[in-house]
Amino acid sequence: GVQLYSQIAAVLELGVQLYSQIAAVFELGVELYSQIAAVLELGVQLYSQIAAELELGVQLYSQIAAVLELGVQLYSQIAAVLELRAIIYSSRSTGSIGYD
Repeated sequence: GVQLYSQIAAVLELGVQLYSQIAAVFELGVELYSQIAAVLELGVQLYSQIAAELELGVQLYSQIAAVLELGVQLYSQIAAVLELRAIIYSSRSTGSIGYD
């Protein structure tokens, strides 16, 4: 009877140890899950930042294109003014305005 009691106590002790190990593994699983969730959250934040930077890049590109368009318009206006000045200068030196 004492030997049987000792064996039952030993089996119960092993059961408690196994339960503790399972609880520890489960705890590690929960910690790993939390870390994975944190990494995914950082990934989402990084994706959002990249998307925002790309949006800013598109806006900057649009602004640069608008500035270049204004530059082209300004260049055309300067060319037109220079052409008018050439016509006026030519008319002063010849005494007539016209295109021959």
